[in-house]
Amino acid sequence: MGMQGSLSTMTFADLLRWASHGRKGGLLEVEHGRTVKRVELRDGEIVSCSSDDPSSLLGQYLLSRGKIREDTLRSALRGQELTGASLGQVFVEMGVMQKPEVDRFVAEKAEESLLGLFDLHDGVFRFEETTAGDPTMMRVELKTADLLARGERLREELGRIRSVLKTGTVLCRSNRPPVAETLDTLERRIYDVVDGRRTIAEVLLHARTSEFLTMKVLHHLYRRGALRILDQHDVTSIGPNPESATRLARQLVARGDYEAALDALESAHRAHREDETLRRMISKVEAVFVEACYRGEVPPTKVPALLGARERLLHEDLSPAEFFLISTIENGTLDVKSITWIAPMREVEVLRMIKRLLDRGVIELREPSRADSPGAAATASEASY
Repeated sequence: MGMQGSLSTMTFADLLRWASHGRKGGLLEVEHGRTVKRVELRDGEIVSCSSDDPSSLLGQYLLSRGKIREDTLRSALRGQELTGASLGQVFVEMGVMQKPEVDRFVAEKAEESLLGLFDLHDGVFRFEETTAGDPTMMRVELKTADLLARGERLREELGRIRSVLKTGTVLCRSNRPPVAETLDTLERRIYDVVDGRRTIAEVLLHARTSEFLTMKVLHHLYRRGALRILDQHDVTSIGPNPESATRLARQLVARGDYEAALDALESAHRAHREDETLRRMISKVEAVFVEACYRGEVPPTKVPALLGARERLLHEDLSPAEFFLISTIENGTLDVKSITWIAPMREVEVLRMIKRLLDRGVIELREPSRADSPGAAATASEASY
């Protein structure tokens, strides 16, 4: 028996309580912002999970903790692409870390990702009863009751933090910096990202960890007086109805204007999360767009480079994600494929941003100067977490 609905009417916490009381077994999928997290249940208890959210994957988690460098992640993803092994296994084979350490980080990342589901209210869920397990999903040892208690505390704490700090908030450092020895690796990374220009939405990308942990660190530093608020605002939008968006998208796809089609579909999807037709059509158009990019304007082996001085960017209307991407592009050494690997964003999002920056003359694409470019191979994807 299957069930689906909106997280606005039945939250992740509600779903877990329902599954626990009914001793349900099956696969629960939670979709938010074009990413899907999967939770396997058995007798009402969580036994495994997985995610296709780039920011929830093991590589980004290890980067945020300072355990690996970006060049190490690129090498590991290239190795994973060739062998099909899990990213953790590749790290062990590379000698980056031992298996017990990898297992610990994988379990921590899986738990962090599950806790993040308690904060979602505008996604959709799908539940299918099944007895067949998925061996590719990450095994977890978490009692549903314990996770519910921790998730509720997280949700309440995040609510209090957001009453002070919003995603549109711009923070800057005060004249009371924290003592360096009192900061751990993640806190230092987040503190260093704050520069008086980036909004919290952009800081979240640079932090490469969960929104909750980033907001918690920022709020802690703000309360200690190490950070202060420069500006603060919220942005909301309402999308068109699914029928008109789908009609328009089909016309745009027929003309080869995939980006405009995605804009129309995503605008409608934000307002109508439960519409399956929109979800399926977005996935199809995204796949066609990625293929067209690599064949045409954004070859995977080309190297994006910043045009002109960085100061000119202050006059450009760039999103937080675009500013983040520019910081990755700035040294002019990474090719397109490598950038899609290390950015905590989906491949299609990275390509769309590169294309927009090209169209606006902010960057250009150059021939690679190294012989070890990843080439036009298929996208690497980390197994489970």
